[in-house]
Amino acid sequence: MKTEFLKKLGIDEGVIAHIMAENGRDIQREKERTQAAADSLEEAQAKIAALQERISAFDGDKAVIETLTAENGALKETIAKRDAEEAQKQQIDALRSQFDDASQGRKFLNSYTEAAIFEQFKAAMNEGEREAKAVFEAITGGVEGIFQSQNPPAEIPGVNPGLEVQFDEFRSMGYTERVRLFNDDPALYRELKNLSQNF
Repeated sequence: MKTEFLKKLGIDEGVIAHIMAENGRDIQREKERTQAAADSLEEAQAKIAALQERISAFDGDKAVIETLTAENGALKETIAKRDAEEAQKQQIDALRSQFDDASQGRKFLNSYTEAAIFEQFKAAMNEGEREAKAVFEAITGGVEGIFQSQNPPAEIPGVNPGLEVQFDEFRSMGYTERVRLFNDDPALYRELKNLSQNF
């Protein structure tokens, strides 16, 4: 992440330092996850090698051979499944990077809207060779109410200014949506609920 870009946005250096620290922790967590997956794969491969040795040792025992062969097949399926999951994750990560670049820093109204647009973006990109920015604009172009306003909302005394962005949407939410918001972000739910009670 380039600090110069964040500085151009007028973000305080203390906030930038916090963002960079969080980014560093995210990278470290991803490295640890990747290493754990590699260690797990290596362990499974070692088990396969050991099973193959045991199969050879009990060459004359049909029942033992069948049991060990089944275990060997199950381990191979586990490895194949893990490889497929990792490949899928890498594909999604690549699409997410293209999606973020295509959005050009625009902020979505909320996480639900962003997730819905990203799903449409993934489906469109998976249809074939397409340019990410063109796909993004085709999905979002001319659609109102999916991005946060470029003009900051007027501050209400005693209220977190960032909440006004989501306030109108919260008031129009149904019961199920409010339950989902409460489960995802209890603190935000309480603040928005308290704000709605004042109007």
